[in-house]
Amino acid sequence: MMSYALLPAKDGPKLKPAQNDGLHFDNGYGRIRAQGATVEQLARLIAQRLNEPVVDSSGISGRYDMEINFTPPEGPMKLNGQPIPDPPPSIFTAIQEQLGLKLEKRKGPVEVLVVDHVEMPTEN
Repeated sequence: MMSYALLPAKDGPKLKPAQNDGLHFDNGYGRIRAQGATVEQLARLIAQRLNEPVVDSSGISGRYDMEINFTPPEGPMKLNGQPIPDPPPSIFTAIQEQLGLKLEKRKGPVEVLVVDHVEMPTEN
């Protein structure tokens, strides 16, 4: 199965250590913001945006405050029905430029949860 590996970019990561002990996520159209998150948690957020598996292969531990602004795969934000001028870069470019990480396409095994049966619960 195809997936992406999240790795340090050539110039190394540009991650800011977490300023607080808590964990907070704020995601909007073309934005992922995480406070106190691990790179593994970031990989999961990116996977949700791409609708494809993303595996943390960075080897980076610790908690960080991270933010990326990007143009989602579905296209740039629109204003009055027209794409905004000067949209941010693709998520792939944004991750590299803004966080010093990169997404690399890979082929191999990926953990998948398969639900093969669902039933309504019975009353006790």
